Amino acid sequence: MTKIKTINKLLSIFKKESSFLITGHINPDGDTVGSALALASWLKKLKKDVIIVISDPVPDNLQFLPGINLIKNEVPENKHYDTGIMLECPDITRISPIIKLAAFKKTVNIDHHIESAERKYKTDCELIDSKASSCCEMIFEILQEAKHKITSKEAECLYTGILTDTGRFQYSNTTPKTMSIVSRLLERNIDTIKVFRNIYATKSLKSILLLGRILNTLETNSGVSYMKITNEMFKHTGTTQKDSEEAVNYAGMVPGTKIYALFREMDGNKKERVKVSLRSYEKINVFKIAGKYGGGGHFHASGFELPGSIQEVTDKIIPVLIAEAQKAE
Repeated sequence: MTKIKTINKLLSIFKKESSFLITGHINPDGDTVGSALALASWLKKLKKDVIIVISDPVPDNLQFLPGINLIKNEVPENKHYDTGIMLECPDITRISPIIKLAAFKKTVNIDHHIESAERKYKTDCELIDSKASSCCEMIFEILQEAKHKITSKEAECLYTGILTDTGRFQYSNTTPKTMSIVSRLLERNIDTIKVFRNIYATKSLKSILLLGRILNTLETNSGVSYMKITNEMFKHTGTTQKDSEEAVNYAGMVPGTKIYALFREMDGNKKERVKVSLRSYEKINVFKIAGKYGGGGHFHASGFELPGSIQEVTDKIIPVLIAEAQKAE
């Protein structure tokens, strides 16, 4: 089925069904939140019953987005929704366990990630476009096909998602099409300075102290730069996992870096488990690397989790990354 036919199938579902539960992946980011808010806003204009449920807390730097109070962290009791809409959930592990897919009459999946081999859930309609910069870019296309005049508030949400998922338009997923869409969103009088300050230029003292500790772990070897985050760092600075989301980018600033990574101890019942975030330059496919360990993402930005201590996981993965970096020479 062509992309335009799939979009029209989605629009048919959106217009026919009366109630919708929108959810995004665990540990929500700007793209997940922005796309959910913009889509919910449009559905409400169609007089639909809509709720957004994301079990993990929305990051503080996204709390400025219009409509943010629509997002709940649990499904209301004794409430049924006809259709479940999954945003950026390439496999079942990315969906919060509080979301029961069997409870919906219909399910929809909208995603720009390369499909994971571990994707274990079925949908009635899915729109997958790995060439799109973000889910927000895809929501823009859906709303355009629906002949909806995007409001200033919706544009702000979509712009935020595109901005964050393209790394401020620095990543290779920034295409002419992406910038064309951004141009059209800017016509809606978005306060870009407000968006930038909230997302990138406002940090708590404790998160800055955490960053200092993370930077102290920075190492580089044969084109691979990497850092580590331990639970002790979070405890000492009074921070959480959310405060470290952008830290990996600093490793990529080291001259000569081809692959950069962040190794982060997982908290709670995943104490002996490590999350590995991978980024790359040039034509190095870190999605392929992540896939070997059950992870996923994009060509230049992917991740996965492995059991073991942070030192064990680092010792296992760094040689793999060095080998890939050397192949690119």
